[in-house]
Amino acid sequence: MKINSRKLALVSLILSYSQLSAGAENTVKQDTENGDTLIVTASGREEQQRKSTVTTQVIDSDQIERSRAESLTELLAQNSVGFFSEWSPGQTSINIRGAATDGQGKDFAGQVLVLVNGRRAGTANLSKLSPKDVSRIEVIRGPSSVIYGSQAMGGVINIFLKNGLTDEGGKISAETGSWGLAQTYGGYGFQNDDGDIYGYVGFEAGRRDDYHSGKGGHKQENTNWERFGLSGNLGWQINESNLLDVSLRTDGIYDGGFRGSTGNIYAKDTRYNRSADVVWKNGTDDSIFRMNSHAYFVQDVDNFRWASPLTAKTRSDHNRRQLDIYGVKFQPVIKLHEQNDLLLGVDYEYSRLRSERNQVSVSGNPLKQSAPYDNNQTENQYAVYFDDRQSLFDDSWIIRGGMRYTYGKTNFDKTPNLDNQFTGSASYNQLT
Repeated sequence: MKINSRKLALVSLILSYSQLSAGAENTVKQDTENGDTLIVTASGREEQQRKSTVTTQVIDSDQIERSRAESLTELLAQNSVGFFSEWSPGQTSINIRGAATDGQGKDFAGQVLVLVNGRRAGTANLSKLSPKDVSRIEVIRGPSSVIYGSQAMGGVINIFLKNGLTDEGGKISAETGSWGLAQTYGGYGFQNDDGDIYGYVGFEAGRRDDYHSGKGGHKQENTNWERFGLSGNLGWQINESNLLDVSLRTDGIYDGGFRGSTGNIYAKDTRYNRSADVVWKNGTDDSIFRMNSHAYFVQDVDNFRWASPLTAKTRSDHNRRQLDIYGVKFQPVIKLHEQNDLLLGVDYEYSRLRSERNQVSVSGNPLKQSAPYDNNQTENQYAVYFDDRQSLFDDSWIIRGGMRYTYGKTNFDKTPNLDNQFTGSASYNQLT
């Protein structure tokens, strides 16, 4: 069949093989008694969705598999999560119930919190993230600030990645379509015979040429993009009470077109997000005391090459922004009695933002350099909190209450070419 470039047509080849066992979970967990979905984002521990005290939407693996979304932005939009604005293949903002994220994807500057496996994603720019290695997504609409802080007043989007427990077996796929679309994906999840060691590896690569629009197929220059991603996970159930889980991943849009205006068709974006996670879980659901510990590193990079020869008279305008995050989370859960459990939390996070910019004029003559788009800063943040959950009348009523104290200190570091900059520090604290 010949593909008409004026109409979107998609051709795909999918090869899959699986080695499913009784212990593998290919979808969101289900309660064996009543089939109710189990969620973890709302309260920090597993609970039945129908008994959650906040509105939580779950996008499960079946919905993700059926979707043809090229990014998490498209996937969430298809499932009516909120209002999305997309300015380029790698730049998005989210609006949920009137609360929004920053237009450049800076996650610390918005009211909707984006998480990956329960920790800060480092970006609210979901267009740079692919759905291929995502097992499920939980979306909280509205505030859930005790566990996650005041930044989550608009909602929480928690993205859970695939591992050997949720996606055992393998899949390879290739897709092609209009405007030079070409994508390939491969993933393989496994468990050993005893089920105490599991893992997952995945990769993705893709590209698309410029759009052609209208009946005449007019070319919209500089709308092309390339995508690349890798992920890996390895887990070890040391014994009944101890689990160690390690994950590594990178995902992003490379050389994506950024028009800016019809007169500027030269600007390009490269935006990627990388992370490493180590999780240790001690205890079981029946334990009086159990502990979840999570250490993580996140690197989020936006690399702008925004040449504007017609308007700003620049042959090149290179702005690079890099955010590095180091964090740890400790969350003990104490079962005070059969119908009451108390979650305690201690979080610490160190982040370092660096941005630099260099411009070259069309003529090659010296050009007064402008400050980068982001100011350099270093931040330390601490938080302590508790969340108590009480069940009444055979779980017919659920009462939750808690409190969070957050303390932080921001150092405003020297930013290149920024005149009259304040380079001191400022402390803040907040009780939620």
